[in-house]
Amino acid sequence: MNDINAMLAGMGLPVLDEASLIIAIVLSLPPVFVLFSKRASGGTKVLWFILTSIFSWLAYAGYLYVTRKKGNGESRAGTAPG
Repeated sequence: MNDINAMLAGMGLPVLDEASLIIAIVLSLPPVFVLFSKRASGGTKVLWFILTSIFSWLAYAGYLYVTRKKGNGESRAGTAPG
């Protein structure tokens, strides 16, 4: 990690520590999840990738909500059978 910090300091960039590395990894997970998901395809997947890249977990929650599986209407919650 010291070599990376020395290189960053030489370029005038801020020094990285373990906490910022963990935060960067956590914030980069939603776009990866969208890329490997089967819920969307084509241009829709690209749009969700861009949104999750910018807004991270907030856009990923929207992605999961919008692309949720719809029921076929046979079983309805809260209704009695028969």
